[in-house]
Amino acid sequence: MKSKSHDIISTASMLFAKNGIKKTSIDLICHHCGISKKTFYQYFTDKETIVYDIVKMALLNTENHIDKLKSITPDAPTQLISFFNFMQRNTTVFTPIFRKDLVKFYPKIHQLILESKTKKCLPFFIQNLKQGIFEGYYRKSLDPDITAALYFRQLDFALEDQIMLSDRFKFLSYINRFFLHGILSRIGPEILLSPP
Repeated sequence: MKSKSHDIISTASMLFAKNGIKKTSIDLICHHCGISKKTFYQYFTDKETIVYDIVKMALLNTENHIDKLKSITPDAPTQLISFFNFMQRNTTVFTPIFRKDLVKFYPKIHQLILESKTKKCLPFFIQNLKQGIFEGYYRKSLDPDITAALYFRQLDFALEDQIMLSDRFKFLSYINRFFLHGILSRIGPEILLSPP
């Protein structure tokens, strides 16, 4: 059974993603959760605390998924596809309005996202590209550092652009497919077509 704090975090995440952090009051969170403010304050000190917990949980889930990838995937393209799928499913809270408010009102919490990208996601991506080149699935001419930086710039664009909000999942899916097919060598597509 889910804990009450998890239910509150889940509801607050949805509201922050839709309305932004500034426009989502603790009263609104409590109303949607069907709890009193007293109950809210049993779990969270203030709005900043719940924002921190939401971001920390999302980053921890991403980092844990990255840590597991090497043991659950047989090759670099499969690993990258799993990473892409995970990111598409788990970036729903990081809407443009949420990120904008995060940068403006909670810069220290936003810094956690940047640190996770720099220390965990980017190194994973660079290592995946090197592995894929070694395995022969990715183009030998790829520069792993530049290619990884380009991918994350595209991802940032998708997460920051308000225009993409209505169909973000489709947009991210397209970026990921486009990117993957751009880095594959001649034998790369074979791995995508072979049964697991």
